[in-house]
Amino acid sequence: MTGLYERFGTDSQKETEGVTLDFGDFKIKIRRLGGRSKELAKWQTKLNQKYNLTMKDMTVDNADEMMRYITELAAQYLIADWQTKTPGGQWRKGIDQRGKIVPFTTANVLKVLNDLPDFTDLIIKEATDVEKFREGALDVIAKKL
Repeated sequence: MTGLYERFGTDSQKETEGVTLDFGDFKIKIRRLGGRSKELAKWQTKLNQKYNLTMKDMTVDNADEMMRYITELAAQYLIADWQTKTPGGQWRKGIDQRGKIVPFTTANVLKVLNDLPDFTDLIIKEATDVEKFREGALDVIAKKL
């Protein structure tokens, strides 16, 4: 029998520091979207003010603005690290943008997320998957795409 805390408890360190998604030729460390992270709440408040959004504004009529909001949240907070495998097989901090490894910066992450909306959707899905942030869950999760 699984108890309440075993079923719903999460590892606060994994939520705030992140878990690694290993895509083979690149790895991304993501933080949890949800839970009790004060840093997440800070970013949400900041972006709510920037976009002048309230919960009642988050409707289909505001889909473009909501997507900009969530994409910026992912770039600013959810993606904590990004590493790319070099042709020599070494891991290097940075993002592969069509064969060129660019620095891991918010602006470069934002560009990738804006260029690849399906990838953005995947990051949001993974960041909201509470099972990845449970105590005892793997710190590195292999992704097959």
